[in-house]
Amino acid sequence: MKILSPIIGFLITFFFPQVNYVISVVILLFLPFKAIPNFLSQFIQCFYSIFSAKNCERMLCCICFSNEKSVLFQPCNHICLCTECATKLITSTAPNCPICRARITSYIDVYI
Repeated sequence: MKILSPIIGFLITFFFPQVNYVISVVILLFLPFKAIPNFLSQFIQCFYSIFSAKNCERMLCCICFSNEKSVLFQPCNHICLCTECATKLITSTAPNCPICRARITSYIDVYI
């Protein structure tokens, strides 16, 4: 059967040369559809990596960018600093929230 297949293919293309054009057109038409799953998987991987990087970035202290946020300021309810940076900020003369500049009246340690 493997020997007959190339012979039959040759005979068909020899007597009907239009078959080559039809096959070429069909291949060109369906080529983009073959690329879609590969493109979608690459797109999903790229989107996931960007999304996870943004989430990790959102969890970092907005002052030192090395520790996780762990302090909630009141009355504005922003969670933007780690414990170390919050301690330094609260012991300053005029503690204001780094996000909205509201006066900090109290703070709560939170675990996210």
